[in-house]
Amino acid sequence: MNRSQTSPSSPSSYGCETEALAAGARAWLVGYGDSDAVPKYGVKRKVEVLVNGLVAEDKEASLGDVSGTACMGDSGGPAYIQLSDGTWRVFGITSWGSADCNAAAFYQLAHVGVPWMESELAADGIDLTPCFATDGSWAPTKACRAFPKDAQGPFGSWEDGCVGTPVSAYSETCGEPFLPPDSTPPAVVVTAPEDGTQFDTTDGSLEITVRVDVDDGPQGWGAKSAWLVVDGVEQLESLDEETPFEWTIELPPGVHDLGAKAVDEADNVGEAMPIKLGIDESPYPEPEPTDTGAGDDAGEDGGKDGCSCRTKPGPSAHLALLLLGLTALRRRR
Repeated sequence: MNRSQTSPSSPSSYGCETEALAAGARAWLVGYGDSDAVPKYGVKRKVEVLVNGLVAEDKEASLGDVSGTACMGDSGGPAYIQLSDGTWRVFGITSWGSADCNAAAFYQLAHVGVPWMESELAADGIDLTPCFATDGSWAPTKACRAFPKDAQGPFGSWEDGCVGTPVSAYSETCGEPFLPPDSTPPAVVVTAPEDGTQFDTTDGSLEITVRVDVDDGPQGWGAKSAWLVVDGVEQLESLDEETPFEWTIELPPGVHDLGAKAVDEADNVGEAMPIKLGIDESPYPEPEPTDTGAGDDAGEDGGKDGCSCRTKPGPSAHLALLLLGLTALRRRR
């Protein structure tokens, strides 16, 4: 499965984060239930309300009033709160309310059920609270980050995992953030096409598959994502589960630089050395011959200023060798 299908998620509030659920705090209710709008059902809506307080031995929260509340069809839907760092947490699950939907609604507090849920999911390796131990103490893991900071804004689509959603760095809501042990950027190499490749077309355009290898080293956590860089412009992020990363692109005639960047699971960024390729044109063209100004009379003085006087290659010889090397790099397909 491509990880780009996984959108950023808001975990349950837990540990010290639950202290934000005080009377007067702002919360947002989301659901598909009955409303005074048209159509009445089946449309996802949100409403901002106030936290009235905690009830039922602090296992439920009273939320909203006649100006905004939950209604029939909203059961099981979430209540969110925004923390001081700008990130969002799920804290409530719709439980019950007034029959005519003109009073407070009551939400079961999500964190109350987390210990039981995690005990049921432990065998599957699922951690619902990546920033906390089950007892509520601060114990951030490498997954304690990338929480949505603009949960109400539209970014990307479900198909691409809501790419573009602003997310947080390593969280520090209840203590010091997780410190990644990996501080080395990944090695990034464009492996296909080869540097110096020339592609000839019949209609002036061509689709090319670009392949990039990313190696995060023996101590790294692995690559998280990569970007193709075409003529100096970053584009086409890939979120494949493993390398090599691949893109299929269409390029117009001309000479193009292809590079790549990659970020690992510790947020270190590595960059590939760009390669050159040509579409209907040589990426490393032959140099134009130049007139040195030396005619048939050159060297008539007995060779005092001629090539025979040099005991080692001069600048012109180095240039000739360099051009020979560049010409050898050219390949044609």
